[in-house]
Amino acid sequence: MAVFTHLSEAEIAEVLSHFSIYSLKQAVGIHKGTENSNYFIETDKEKLVLTIFEERIEQESIPFILDAMCRLSEENIICPKIMAAQSGQRRYKLENGKTCILQTFMDGDDVEKPSDLQCFSAGKTLANMHNTSLHVDIPQIDNSVDISTLAGYLDELKQQSLTPEQRDALDLIEEELTYQKTLRHVGLPVGFVHTDYFKDNVLFTENFVSGVIDFWFSCTDYFVYDLAIALNAWGFENGELTDELFNQFLEGYSYRRALTDGETSALPDMLRLAALRFLTTRLYDEVAGVKKSLGAQKPFQTWCDRLKFHRQNQWDF
Repeated sequence: MAVFTHLSEAEIAEVLSHFSIYSLKQAVGIHKGTENSNYFIETDKEKLVLTIFEERIEQESIPFILDAMCRLSEENIICPKIMAAQSGQRRYKLENGKTCILQTFMDGDDVEKPSDLQCFSAGKTLANMHNTSLHVDIPQIDNSVDISTLAGYLDELKQQSLTPEQRDALDLIEEELTYQKTLRHVGLPVGFVHTDYFKDNVLFTENFVSGVIDFWFSCTDYFVYDLAIALNAWGFENGELTDELFNQFLEGYSYRRALTDGETSALPDMLRLAALRFLTTRLYDEVAGVKKSLGAQKPFQTWCDRLKFHRQNQWDF
């Protein structure tokens, strides 16, 4: 979460009035994350989060994602509930043309250095989401950051003036994209996936997950790809693989949902694809300067090292 679009308290009160909320006590910008603008809202009755969608979010996907979140919430998946405005719509358009939503605030805290038990709980919760998506009617949502999107970023980056370090990363991206395009994944289970299941998007009360947030890159894709993204995020500390955390997350996931043989075989390549995704997007953000001035840029080097690690190691699951 972050604040890229700044609203005054009066402007926020005006937005809330369209949701029949007139008792604003405070509105505070949430300065975490890198994609959307978020405000913590407190009224005399409840706590909410106002989210304003920024550039990279596919506007066409938002209504489908909101619908999916509502359906998951109905199935006791602990994600925010989306408030409906007086018009009956869940989305509201600001005067600047940007779209925003109002969602319930999730109790709990994100954890930068999770314990074994927290990794197990996070893995189990991700599997619960995947299982639930199989029997809930969720519409097909295209992946807005698929291989073709990454290839487009690569083409743009090739036209830029790069530092030697950035150029080395670009060469690695091109090599890995070439490899990934040769792969054909057949028969892997598909469904609604989060694709941004990072530590700051999972909340805990003590050792147990109390909420999952930031579904804005959710789409229909391979479950094992979603798992690979999560393992890249939860199984490494300070850039180094932590076997215990990696294995605990994977065991937590497997406790609720066993991987098929095809998924087990595909997981090493999916770990590479997941690392490729975040290496490419973060390098692109740095070179394009999309978020640098806002102080939200995350270094691409972490994902460069992670992709190299996966390319150099033979996984045996």
